[in-house]
Amino acid sequence: MKEKSKGLGDSIKKMTDAIGIKQCDKCKKRQEKLNKMFPYNADTTAENKNKQLAKLAEIRKKLGK
Repeated sequence: MKEKSKGLGDSIKKMTDAIGIKQCDKCKKRQEKLNKMFPYNADTTAENKNKQLAKLAEIRKKLGK
């Protein structure tokens, strides 16, 4: 049985595994950080969703998108 994703990092890892991209140490750290920033078992209130969207907007801004 496949393990359930704890957060966004796990979902991204599953996708990259499926297309054959190997995970390095930096990838593992990024996976853990994304799981903490965007957990699936977190409070799903509107306030929490807004916080997550704000974090995502900050990341996009840093990436220049």
